[in-house]
Amino acid sequence: MSPDILLQITLSGITTGAIYAIIALGFIIIFKVSGVINLAQGEFVILGGLAMVTFQASLKWPLPVAFLSSVVVVVALGILIERLAITPARRARGAPLARILIMTIGLSTFIKGGASIIWGKDQYYLPHFTGDKPIFIFGATMLPQHIWILGFTVLIALALALLFSRTSLGKAMLATAENPDAAALMGINVNLIVLVSFALGAGLGAIAGLLVTPITFTGYDRGTMIGLKGFVAASMGGMGSTTWAILGGLALGLAEAFSTLVGFGELKDATSFMILMVILFFMSRGVFARART
Repeated sequence: MSPDILLQITLSGITTGAIYAIIALGFIIIFKVSGVINLAQGEFVILGGLAMVTFQASLKWPLPVAFLSSVVVVVALGILIERLAITPARRARGAPLARILIMTIGLSTFIKGGASIIWGKDQYYLPHFTGDKPIFIFGATMLPQHIWILGFTVLIALALALLFSRTSLGKAMLATAENPDAAALMGINVNLIVLVSFALGAGLGAIAGLLVTPITFTGYDRGTMIGLKGFVAASMGGMGSTTWAILGGLALGLAEAFSTLVGFGELKDATSFMILMVILFFMSRGVFARART
């Protein structure tokens, strides 16, 4: 195989993995703070893209306004879900986390049904942010949208690092994640911090959807698959570290891309689930759990 093709596959895997990493970050932030695995995270991704279709393609709003408005809509939905569904379930005496997990599956189905009513069952496509003229890199090509994806991934990683290390809100989130009862005794409003985590997770999902929709199609029923892949990426990091979640996303993207080299290109989606099964059966703490500090 030529170096050009190898580089092309690598760049494709990294770009796809960056999307998985952003989705995984949403999973981890919600899980660490609230203990909830939000299986409706994939629907946040799809709703970001569908909202952008409405604001940009239908209403003809400028790209920055449509982008921010789409994120705000999905964040508002995340807040509503947390206040109306998650909080009552968490406050119920003796409510097991498994019940809340099943609730998030129900929420995923509910959102999917609502999206099918609002946007129909068609598949939608958005124009690239800055054109679709390929960029040549040592014999391989990248689309400008891929640069946007990688750039946003880096910015999100830096922003989260600053949030958790330099702000009182970030430190309150870390304290709540470590021990909610102790955090409450220190005067931290735990319920508010959980709400913030859902808002942040929904926002990250929306951003992932906005970035990926121009290079793929989106529709009401596409959230389950991309959400599960984000969950696999988060699981590869042990559901405990934002840094390893990013690495897990990149690793998953590369694994899918290189599956084409061994004749499994048509089973690319199955690669993610094979990895998940290995994690669940043999490495339940995460592939990178031992390396985490």
